[in-house]
Amino acid sequence: VKRRYRVCDNPTRSDTGIYCPGTNRQVEPCNINPCSVDGNWGAWSCWSSCDVLCGSHGTRRRTRHCNNPSPAHNGEACTGDSEESRPCDGMPPCPRDGEWSPWSQWSEFDKTCGIEAVRRRDRVCNGQLPIGGGETCPGPCVELNVKDLAACPRDGGWSPWGCWSRCSQSCGHGITTRRRGCTHPVPTIGGKFCVGRNVTTAACFSAPCAKNGTFDYW
Repeated sequence: VKRRYRVCDNPTRSDTGIYCPGTNRQVEPCNINPCSVDGNWGAWSCWSSCDVLCGSHGTRRRTRHCNNPSPAHNGEACTGDSEESRPCDGMPPCPRDGEWSPWSQWSEFDKTCGIEAVRRRDRVCNGQLPIGGGETCPGPCVELNVKDLAACPRDGGWSPWGCWSRCSQSCGHGITTRRRGCTHPVPTIGGKFCVGRNVTTAACFSAPCAKNGTFDYW
């Protein structure tokens, strides 16, 4: 600080006069260049909550500030870290679903031609076990694949037998015939033709033939 004084002599008081009013001293600060103040750490904050809800990889953090006091007038900043972390302890395990085995190879289609042929593949729930409330193995254990294949060959089939024909002889013994066709159904796309005969015959007898009379010998 700096000081200055004054004297009560302008004029000097007489024996019966009053002393000069006011103070005879003044004081003022004179620190033009204040002293530097080094910073110092304040107290650590409380530990934060874990940054994950489950599992073993979470972290808690706490912080502190260089404010006890803060550095001033070119004072040194605090040395060290302003943040500290540590692993979380006691967190529950995260839910983990069970794991499927790899899918098997696709089976053969259940037929070689035609529409809606089906094949399948399977998997087994024999991977890792579920933990923390995870599902045993989510999803299906069987997968189906439906596909329309090329049209199937169709074998022919006989139609019903037709009616017997008229007897080949108008009288006496003859032959009658009936037929059938390979149209029920007609063979297609390399299907087999009907097996067997398309014509059958039978003996027939219409009526006795007329006989003309003849003379006997004389």
